Amino acid sequence: AFVRHLEKCLKALQPYDFEIVIVDTGSADNTKKMAANYTDAIYDFAWCDDFAAAKNYAVQKAKNDMVFVVDSDEYIMQLDTKKLCEMVAAHPREVGRIQIINAFVRNGEMNRIHKWVKRIFDRRLFHYEGRIHEQIVPGSVFEMECVSGNQKLKHETYKTYCTNVEMEHSGYDGSPEAVKKKAERNIRLLKREYEETPDDTYIM
Repeated sequence: AFVRHLEKCLKALQPYDFEIVIVDTGSADNTKKMAANYTDAIYDFAWCDDFAAAKNYAVQKAKNDMVFVVDSDEYIMQLDTKKLCEMVAAHPREVGRIQIINAFVRNGEMNRIHKWVKRIFDRRLFHYEGRIHEQIVPGSVFEMECVSGNQKLKHETYKTYCTNVEMEHSGYDGSPEAVKKKAERNIRLLKREYEETPDDTYIM
């Protein structure tokens, strides 16, 4: 199922002139072989129960400083590259938000929940923090190593702007077993994050 989602994600990126960087955190199937059809920039990262660390590693591997982070189970539905580039140029020191549409079936009916999330930023100014439900925070990604929950620092707030990008997220549209497995993983990481930073209201 993962390979299928990733291939759909990569196919949706093909009409756009994007540099594609993929980080594999330990697949044991033909994920990397399939991904090689879309990019040569494929890197291995030893999974350390830390989504921020994996994303920071991927961001560091890009050739461009302005990055657009996409998860493997997300697919572009709407994007005007000319308008997006104009927005990015007008907000060089801010973080761009995209609209994510979470699609899932419940009781035989398709449900869609819309949410704005931060995904576009200059890696010289921002990086990720948080073992799970990772967040973009100020500070160059090149100054970070494996950023875990117990390494969090207090940061200044920053401005964001909404882009014209719409993506569909299918991560919640799976079998009951797959959804349960994902929830159990998330709970385990959330508990670990909470133990390290019990005063973090976001994690609570």
